[in-house]
Amino acid sequence: MKKIFLFLIFFEFLMVIPIVFSLGVSPGIVEIDFKPNLSTSFEMTVSNTPQTSREVEIYSNLRILDEDVVNEFTKIISFEKTEFSFTENETHKKLKVSLNFLEGFSKGGIHELRVGARPFIRGGEGLAVRAGNEIRILVNVPGEYTNEKYAIKKKLKILEIIADSVKKGENSNIRVFIKSESETILNDVYAIIKLLKDGGESASLETEKISIVPGEEKVLQSVFNVGGSSGILALNVEVFYDSDSVKGDGLLNIIEVSEGGIEIVKGGNKFLWLWILLVILLLISIFFILFLLWKRRKEDKQEQQFQRQVKLQ
Repeated sequence: MKKIFLFLIFFEFLMVIPIVFSLGVSPGIVEIDFKPNLSTSFEMTVSNTPQTSREVEIYSNLRILDEDVVNEFTKIISFEKTEFSFTENETHKKLKVSLNFLEGFSKGGIHELRVGARPFIRGGEGLAVRAGNEIRILVNVPGEYTNEKYAIKKKLKILEIIADSVKKGENSNIRVFIKSESETILNDVYAIIKLLKDGGESASLETEKISIVPGEEKVLQSVFNVGGSSGILALNVEVFYDSDSVKGDGLLNIIEVSEGGIEIVKGGNKFLWLWILLVILLLISIFFILFLLWKRRKEDKQEQQFQRQVKLQ
């Protein structure tokens, strides 16, 4: 059994070897001194090592950049082509890599991006370890060309938080309406909704993750089973996006129904008394205005009578 097990491991290793070998790329490093609106290019050589028939994918890698400037580099690199094929008789191929810069960046210093080549497996069927060799591109950005105005704005806004009022024991649909005020696509946007009762956390919900494009409005939602809870629960909502977050608050009204079918809203008495007080104040104000009008009219009549008597005399 031990020999069979070792043989299987060796067999799998042999199956993987042809795919694991990465393609060769050159040059190893490209250095660029940034200037506003600079357009430049270089020739990338991809070597068919080991020499075999295969499809190749050309890609860019921005993961080494600081998160704060990644979006500023997303549209800078372009390729003459992103896919091509080798035959077993071809040793290498060349293609053009272009870089088109804007006016400036939000941060100076040396920024590193990479481009690479790797075997391309259509459909991704089977076992495939797609290693890729990469060319390092070092972009030196002098401080004179840096300004915060070049930063790509990434901002999200909570428009409204709505929780359906439900009876005790039912499910409530909680919806968080959001709008992107960013200049780039925001991925993996989600919300954590905390339900608070009597100052403590009653439950915590997490919505699904979505993507949202600039200017788009979307809804993050989750269903909460109120169980045995009743009354008015505070909702503390935090929406997470691109290493940042925005907060908002809402209310969930859980109605308790008595045996006789009468709906009782716990915690809602203060709102009822507030409305009653407002109505009373409004009635008092109307009565006072009517009294003043009546008094003024009475005084006008008395003045008119006095004037008539003076004329008769």
